[in-house]
Amino acid sequence: MFEEQRIDKIKKYLLEHRSADYKTLCEAVPASLSTVRRDVDKLAKQGFLEKKRGGMVLSDTQINQVFYENADDLIGLKTEVGYAAAGLVQSGDIIFIGAGNSCWQMSKFITAENITVVTHSFNVVMELAPKPNIRLIFLGGDVEIESKKYFTSGSFAQETLKNIYIEKSFITVNGVSEDFGYTINNNYLAEIYTMLLKFSDKTYVLADETKFGKRAFRKICEFDAVGHIITTTGYPEEYQKAFAEMQVEVITSR
Repeated sequence: MFEEQRIDKIKKYLLEHRSADYKTLCEAVPASLSTVRRDVDKLAKQGFLEKKRGGMVLSDTQINQVFYENADDLIGLKTEVGYAAAGLVQSGDIIFIGAGNSCWQMSKFITAENITVVTHSFNVVMELAPKPNIRLIFLGGDVEIESKKYFTSGSFAQETLKNIYIEKSFITVNGVSEDFGYTINNNYLAEIYTMLLKFSDKTYVLADETKFGKRAFRKICEFDAVGHIITTTGYPEEYQKAFAEMQVEVITSR
């Protein structure tokens, strides 16, 4: 295979997955380790990727380009929120990642090492399982399917979660409103997320700007019960004022 073809395959893989280790790239191209290392070095010099210990991640410049190309696309907003959330994960953390699309996007950007990830999302498991230096714990329970999201719920999942220490939880919602609080369309997810708000040291709510001013089927908590929210820069001004008054930590994507 010619160098140009190999590099094109590496680019496509990183644009889709955002990060990779050398073993995975050797299998995806396919090519020898020495050849892949040479191609990766070339892409690093071009600014396409950043080399990390044991692998590489897509460069911030390339990520911003992806965001720009998808600026009017809802998936682009979820990707932005997911990227910002992944940046909060530090080496050694014990975290929970929920089943929403923004959480799924978050899992693609995680580069921290020696972390423990607890999740009930099949999508997140499939994303993180190939990554090195991540201890992955999957909650058992009843399998649910919603809009191409596969996750577990029910009493078994809840009982398991009660016995696990979580430093940081990352969950998604379908609605954020001052009068009705944080809401979600799925009753099973609401039960899990309500528990996480009680048991986690910190709970981060991932909600892009389109979720504000909306109500969904099931309330998770009151508006003043969340201390940390991750969103996009276009969220409404009235909520900016409300969060400031309540001293809510707001992390925006850009």
